[in-house]
Amino acid sequence: MPTWVLGLSAFYHDAAACLLRDGEIVLAVEEERLSRIKHDHGYPARAIAACLDAAGISPADVDTVVFYEKTLPKLERQLETWLGAFPRSLAAFTRSMSRYLDGRIDLRRWLERQGGFRGEVLFSEHHLSHAAFAYFSSPFCAPSSSGEAIVLVADGVGEWATTSVWCAGPSGITPEREIHFPDSLGLFYSLITAHLGFEVNEGEYKVMGLSAFGEDTFAAQMEALLPFDDAGAFHLDRRYLDLAGRHRLSSPALDVLLGPPRAPGAPLTQRHRDLARSAQNRLEEALLRIEATFPAGKPLCYGGGVALNGAANARLAARRPLHVSFAPGDSGAAIGAAYVGHHLAPRHDSADLADVAPRSGPTPPPGRSASSSARPRPTPYLGLAFTPAACADAARAEDLLARPLADLGGDAFLAERLASGAIVGWVDGPMEFGPRALGARSILADPRRAEMRDAINARIKRREPFRPFAPAILAERVADYFDDPRPSPWMTEIRAVRPDRRADLAAVVHVDGTARLQTVHPDDAPRLHALIQAFAALTGVPALLNTSFNVAGEPIVCTPTDACRCYRTAGLDGLVLGELWIEPEPRP
Repeated sequence: MPTWVLGLSAFYHDAAACLLRDGEIVLAVEEERLSRIKHDHGYPARAIAACLDAAGISPADVDTVVFYEKTLPKLERQLETWLGAFPRSLAAFTRSMSRYLDGRIDLRRWLERQGGFRGEVLFSEHHLSHAAFAYFSSPFCAPSSSGEAIVLVADGVGEWATTSVWCAGPSGITPEREIHFPDSLGLFYSLITAHLGFEVNEGEYKVMGLSAFGEDTFAAQMEALLPFDDAGAFHLDRRYLDLAGRHRLSSPALDVLLGPPRAPGAPLTQRHRDLARSAQNRLEEALLRIEATFPAGKPLCYGGGVALNGAANARLAARRPLHVSFAPGDSGAAIGAAYVGHHLAPRHDSADLADVAPRSGPTPPPGRSASSSARPRPTPYLGLAFTPAACADAARAEDLLARPLADLGGDAFLAERLASGAIVGWVDGPMEFGPRALGARSILADPRRAEMRDAINARIKRREPFRPFAPAILAERVADYFDDPRPSPWMTEIRAVRPDRRADLAAVVHVDGTARLQTVHPDDAPRLHALIQAFAALTGVPALLNTSFNVAGEPIVCTPTDACRCYRTAGLDGLVLGELWIEPEPRP
């Protein structure tokens, strides 16, 4: 009989579910893709149902459910924070406690509502969930390697840890050291995000993009906000925090240090750009100081929300072999929690909570027996896929004329449309898991046209004009365009584009000459690879502009119906829906 493990993340942001069958991922899906609520943080009932449906099992068949963090230690930390700031914290206390009383502290109650779960319920540590996904999704745990790696996790906060270092190997994942709340790189970056008028847990990547336009003129202020010690650790100066505040994370002292905060939607000035640049520099310096304490030559697996910062990732990758998963944030922790349940044996230390500890003896990597000599690269294409009939039905229901793409010339036809300036929606196969569109639910365009960036930002994505797009480039041609030719299949690093090639990629090269690239390999995304080959044959440029298939405020499309509606709302020039081609019908 197969063993079924369900990993869950929920109740903060980016809720998700992942189902393993004997260690293999059957399905992993974020709740937002199904609820259509961006960053949905609620109990992932739809995602769980989708996982069970994909496997053809009932809740009663699940052997183990693993939640991605320990709810009681997290509540302890929150209570300590609120009590320390009482009575100012009364509003935050009341708001959060109502959520706990609603049932989030009792996962079994939520599972019972969904009906039929009878298996064991375990609670992993938040950072262990991140660490497990970072390591078990990496090539460094393959039997053909030594299996040993350093794991770094950095985010806002889990239970208490904000940064943690782990040793990973065949015998499991062992904690080495931690930095505790409120000393937090994620919180530091969120303070700057809020000060610059962007939404916390949503706008941090905007700060990174904005930083390319700035100068490091606030270095002294960042040093005061985030001082370092001689041991490579960092501290967040408490004078600038107001963790019990109702609307802000920061105290008025931060406004004195950095100047007045920007109101959301207000014009961006050079001071704002310089603040972003100085904050980005300080973050990178903090991470490099931590990395400098690791044993030389050991590969690094890196997870947590801070690992979404592609500019910092590139600095780390220049120092040692680096693996960042396709979903290092909290949604990916659902996969990590499932891996904890499969690879690490439970050890109960109370009636309500379960700790996890390494099993004795070697542990094979996910999906492989101990005798395996090779392991395929991990893939983010873990979500729902739809049949040709479902695609045709969706187009018909939305009153869209759909024609077989093959009848029109296939990739050659589509390459010609893209080369002539069309902006095209693209739906192919199982959906990606994680925040990046990687060729399953994408918007594609010609990367050569500088005006394409402004057109997509303003007309389709409806977002800030300074935000860059990514090039999806043939893996075999990356050395022709980038100084660093290493594979980057999941858009986890920002790298310098060769100066002599920047004109070819005018729509995707950022102001500082960099790009957050996706190297496309035929084993990962065969249809996208074939399309880029056709575009290269026509234009000489082996890349396409690739951005997520959504408009501002909405999650990436999931179903064919989502795609058809977004195609129409965004005013795209065409839509590839599986094997079908849809375009606006000519006016009479």
